Amino acid sequence: MNICIVSTDYPSKKRAVFTFVLPLVEELVNSGINCTVIAPFSITNSFIHRHVYEKKYELAITNEGNKYEIYRPNYVSFSNLKIFGFSLSTYFHRKAIERTLEKIKRPNVIYGHFWNSAVGSYKYAVKYDLPLFVAAGEEFVPKLELSSKKVKGFYKFIKGVICVSSVRKNEIVEKGLVDSNSCGVFVNGVDLTVFNRLNKVDCRKHLGFLEKDFIVCYVGQFSDRKGSMRLSKSIDLLNDQKIKSVFIGSGKSVPDCNGILFKGRVPHDDVNLYLNACDIFVLPTLNEGCSNAIVEALACGLPVISSNRPFNADILNSKNSILVDPTNLGEIAAAIKKLKDNKIIKEELSKGAFMSAKNLSIKNRANNILSFIKSSN
Repeated sequence: MNICIVSTDYPSKKRAVFTFVLPLVEELVNSGINCTVIAPFSITNSFIHRHVYEKKYELAITNEGNKYEIYRPNYVSFSNLKIFGFSLSTYFHRKAIERTLEKIKRPNVIYGHFWNSAVGSYKYAVKYDLPLFVAAGEEFVPKLELSSKKVKGFYKFIKGVICVSSVRKNEIVEKGLVDSNSCGVFVNGVDLTVFNRLNKVDCRKHLGFLEKDFIVCYVGQFSDRKGSMRLSKSIDLLNDQKIKSVFIGSGKSVPDCNGILFKGRVPHDDVNLYLNACDIFVLPTLNEGCSNAIVEALACGLPVISSNRPFNADILNSKNSILVDPTNLGEIAAAIKKLKDNKIIKEELSKGAFMSAKNLSIKNRANNILSFIKSSN
């Protein structure tokens, strides 16, 4: 089977972006599937913001030595500029997808990661009558930039939707976009050879952290949605000199609580080291599809404190986490204090986290998605 994965972006040695797509792609490749990735690259944004340019073509190699192709066709973006209500950036993004699809060997299946990538592949899929699948993540369904007639045709043509949570599936089905049988729930998975338990003492020595400290870990964008400042303020509420923190990420809502040991971005391969040096993981997020950061923390055996909202229900429960109102600083602080003061509860949740991660491997997720695609054809 030849699958073309069309993604909004794709990581490279230069840029750690859309890192959650790469493990899925490489697991599919390692399982014997011929994969081609198309990830249009905005030369406008690149020049203005990063001064980084990507190769238009790359022959990538997985950790098991299997090869696959990555195409990054250039397109010009125009910020929010619109003509007759339609985005110029979206138009050129889709054209980049279409011309690349015509260039590569024709696939058996097209997999859009996410909705806009699927829409960009729609014209080509219809032309050659190819099954079109779409991954539905944290975003519900954005404005598709299609005429009302084409929107109906697009949803009717979709062969299947890969949802990262039950909440996302329910929203899509209730809106009548596709029927229930065409939606599958496949929560995010993690490479358990990369994210796993390490010796905490060794990890702390390597990073220069003290053994006596109780360290809280946050991984995610520094934003109001993710809750970086809510966690920061909750830690300050406790006013406990023994509580330290690690904030991995970047963004406008920069945490500033007392006791920060590290704040900023790190290579994705180093996240496992920082997680294992910490005691608990906290993410008071307001909305998710299925948080990759939480799944990675579970794989390292960290008890999780996160939101008591439905989007977490597929991966978090009373055996691996404490669920709180993400807007209530007192609840967040109380949960942190509970795990700091009660080692028995902390250890029970740690064991539960590690056990639950065994069912969240990227290998299982890739196999289940592949089975779903095959059964839908």
